[in-house]
Amino acid sequence: METLGHFAVGSLISLLILRVYDRSRFRYPKYRAYSIIGGVWSMLPHIVPNQIIGGEQRQQLFLSPTANIFFFHWTIDSYDKTVFWSEQGPALEPYVSLMLAVVYIAVLLVGIRFRSSGKEY
Repeated sequence: METLGHFAVGSLISLLILRVYDRSRFRYPKYRAYSIIGGVWSMLPHIVPNQIIGGEQRQQLFLSPTANIFFFHWTIDSYDKTVFWSEQGPALEPYVSLMLAVVYIAVLLVGIRFRSSGKEY
């Protein structure tokens, strides 16, 4: 999955963690900010330039199972080669990334709707 898909996965995982931690139904705008931070965290291996982290350090941190600290980045990329970019069929990765992004936006919109319809304490 490329950058959009990783961003959506990281953002959705962040929202899930926040939901489990605090069940206030996304009442606070900080949830949206934390989900964006989670999305950026999950796509760090794609956006950090080689001049900052390159060579052996990049190989050890971003191109190994250690990259799973970025919300399962390495695992998603390893499935990418077999599931989403199969040689026999069409590439599914752009569609999966777009679907995850739409789900993330829908979750945020539903959270905003709940926030505006409920009482503020």
